[in-house]
Amino acid sequence: MVSAADTAAVSRNGDPAAIAPALAASPTAVAPAVAPSAPPTPEYPPPPCEVDLAGSLTAVAGKGETHYVFAANGDCLDPNANVVGREAVNRDDGLFSFKVFVPDGAVLTVCGSIEPSAALPNHPLPTRRYGKVDGVFRAKGTGHLRFKGLTLPIADGPERTFNTGYAR
Repeated sequence: MVSAADTAAVSRNGDPAAIAPALAASPTAVAPAVAPSAPPTPEYPPPPCEVDLAGSLTAVAGKGETHYVFAANGDCLDPNANVVGREAVNRDDGLFSFKVFVPDGAVLTVCGSIEPSAALPNHPLPTRRYGKVDGVFRAKGTGHLRFKGLTLPIADGPERTFNTGYAR
């Protein structure tokens, strides 16, 4: 501990070095304060791009059937497709409109199917009636993109169950 005599010596001499040995030996000596560094700036992912997809299916669902449309980042007909959105089409005329939120640069394809009405958006049932819109749709930036007037041809094919992108 720094004694009163040591402090008095500094005030008389004006020489801080005179008490340096006493400070070094003092159990209560405090290290000089260091300015805290600024907290790290958090890094957030860029906001997603909002993509609206609208059009019509070429086939009409029959009694006990429901239209579904879905978009995938990549080929929507691939059995392991990265489905980013799937919606039931609750219109008798086959018109659809839905939106997905995807990262910049996503390459979307749009598919549709006609499934038994017992199917749900996250639990599709096997179907033989499905199709894919011609072309791909690229998400650019973080804005709002609209793709309208899409034609989704529905035809008969081998039976399959589509990936929904949801955990099963």
